[in-house]
Amino acid sequence: MNDNGALTKRIVKESARLQQKPVPGISAAVDEHNPRYFKVVIDGPSESPYEGGKFKVELFLPEEYPMAPPKVRFMTKLYHPNIDKLGRICLDILKGI
Repeated sequence: MNDNGALTKRIVKESARLQQKPVPGISAAVDEHNPRYFKVVIDGPSESPYEGGKFKVELFLPEEYPMAPPKVRFMTKLYHPNIDKLGRICLDILKGI
């Protein structure tokens, strides 16, 4: 199996685990045509200005994953100092090296 096949197998395995044991407040669905692409919905944290909100997020795992971070973009418009107007997270730790 080549590296790409191993990566796809890993992503499928991790996706199945996420479906079996979901993280509270987060739902994720794998795109049926691309196992690297996820549609995610995050519930706004309680006792925060975002409480009661549902925030749609696109998540994409690049070829270099897990050595490179996922590409994440909020599709729901929101104000946050670390999210730009296109919905991209602006934290140096999430930028590729």
